[in-house]
Amino acid sequence: MAHTPGPWTFDRGGEYIKGGGHYLCDLLTTNDYDGHLMAAAPDLLAACEKALDWMTVGVDRFDGVPLGPVEDTLRTAIAKARGEDGP
Repeated sequence: MAHTPGPWTFDRGGEYIKGGGHYLCDLLTTNDYDGHLMAAAPDLLAACEKALDWMTVGVDRFDGVPLGPVEDTLRTAIAKARGEDGP
């Protein structure tokens, strides 16, 4: 099952996350920073997926920095967002 497609929005006044034309969750016990981070989740997942795609076309270094640990971090974050065990 896929997540609700973005964009998601955070309404500080109503303290909820909205996406796909409906309410996703109430945030009665959170702060604005958490709300903004949750609303950005679909965009962050898409950015991680694009970065991983770029890295898997044979690029193993960027400005002399090995990308292996970054690739591992991206794979772990993507798996977590998808509800999977990990890479």
